[in-house]
Amino acid sequence: VTATATSPALPAISSGPLQLWLKADAGIITNSFGQVSQWQDQSGMANHASQANTNNQPLLVHPPGILGRAALRFNGIQDNVHGDFLHGTGDVGVSNAMTTFALYNAFATVNSVNLLWLVGVPGTTYGACRADSIWNTELVFSLWGRDSTAPWVVPTNTYRIWTDRVNTNLSTVQIFDTSASGVTNFSEALTGALTPAAGYYVGGVDPSVQFAGSSRCFDGDIVEFICYCGYLTDADRLAVTSYLEQKYYQNGSSGSLAYQWQFDGTNIVNATNASLTLTNVQTTNAGVYTVTVSNLIGVTTSSNAVLTVNPPPPCASVPAGLISWWPAEG
Repeated sequence: VTATATSPALPAISSGPLQLWLKADAGIITNSFGQVSQWQDQSGMANHASQANTNNQPLLVHPPGILGRAALRFNGIQDNVHGDFLHGTGDVGVSNAMTTFALYNAFATVNSVNLLWLVGVPGTTYGACRADSIWNTELVFSLWGRDSTAPWVVPTNTYRIWTDRVNTNLSTVQIFDTSASGVTNFSEALTGALTPAAGYYVGGVDPSVQFAGSSRCFDGDIVEFICYCGYLTDADRLAVTSYLEQKYYQNGSSGSLAYQWQFDGTNIVNATNASLTLTNVQTTNAGVYTVTVSNLIGVTTSSNAVLTVNPPPPCASVPAGLISWWPAEG
């Protein structure tokens, strides 16, 4: 019998509707080699991202750097043939203010453009896209042809949270970089932002689109991408950031998580991991199991998990009146 503590839940947000939510631990369709053909939207909008060509499919991996949780690994190849990217065709619906969160790890930034995500149709109209890319090693929020660059070199081989918050009149973008050890933030001007058309990309773009030049594929892991329509309040922005920290960072700014499993309300000695495994289960193990999870923010207790252990059935006996004797043959 194995019980596992569930992941933190995405908090309820009041300052903007959730438009797109891609997370590598849910809604992933792969082949037997772990190549991802579809990343299903968890926002309820069913705006899934897909890739039919196996040459362009990222891999599903479980890196130890994020506690063994799932991530999609993009290869960064920009030869217009083998680069990994996913494409969604639906309307993300961010014509005005927006707030996005991307948890990622850049393995290398040697390419001039490393695209994490893009909302809209690239190559059509300047200003009619929204995108996060690492341009010549620096953070860039792009409108396609109209870019706002944060003067900060992106560290490689670390899992980071990249947050963008665009204001209502589309004049400013706030860019936040959050790692397990701290936060850096910037405020950059925006000019010429137009409404994006339906469609979005993750990990790169289709190199055949107009003026793309190359696939601009990202070299690294993308773990979650969350997009809200609206300029989230600081409280809501920090709540989503805390959700990602608690889920993926052992020592996030909210503190590492501590677990204590209980049986019928009593602490189980040495049961302090995220999962509880019982072996050689007996009837004495039947009862109510819970786990208390705590960090610097506070303490929460799971709902009850009730374990029932049924004893084996007794050996069946045959009523005496049903016993018959048959003569031996031969």
